[in-house]
Amino acid sequence: MDKIKPKLILVGEAPGYRGSRLTGVPFTSEHLLMNNVKGLELFGKENGYKLPSEKDKLLKEATATIIWNTLLEQDIVSLGWNAFPFHPHKKDNGKSNRMPTKKELLMGEMFLIQMIEMFQIEKVVAVGNKAEESLHQLGIECLKVRHPAQGGKNAFVQGIKRIK
Repeated sequence: MDKIKPKLILVGEAPGYRGSRLTGVPFTSEHLLMNNVKGLELFGKENGYKLPSEKDKLLKEATATIIWNTLLEQDIVSLGWNAFPFHPHKKDNGKSNRMPTKKELLMGEMFLIQMIEMFQIEKVVAVGNKAEESLHQLGIECLKVRHPAQGGKNAFVQGIKRIK
């Protein structure tokens, strides 16, 4: 990202259990991180990405795939981050997702501000309601798009097109 110098950041709610919880990279999956999306030259083994251990079957994550396919189609390179950058899960079940609490969102604010400042971001886009809520709490002006999960793909794509 330092080489690409993105001016737009997509801010999500939190890492999902099939995605960046495993990769450490927002809006990715094991499959995406190691293989890219056709036409995207950001990720992949050839760019130095590795997983903690070799696997025969890499997990895919629908949200990550939708986001990167949409950005690629719209010729947008974006930094990705989450309002809460750690994976919130149900007690004793790391393979679950839950919404971050208000306290957790407060914990994530410092990291979010640092990312925006470090990359000199000009346009902040909230992916979903929790991200928008977090950004507004910080006084950060943002645009909002629908989260692509649970039937939101078309609205997400339309939102990205409007922003472009």
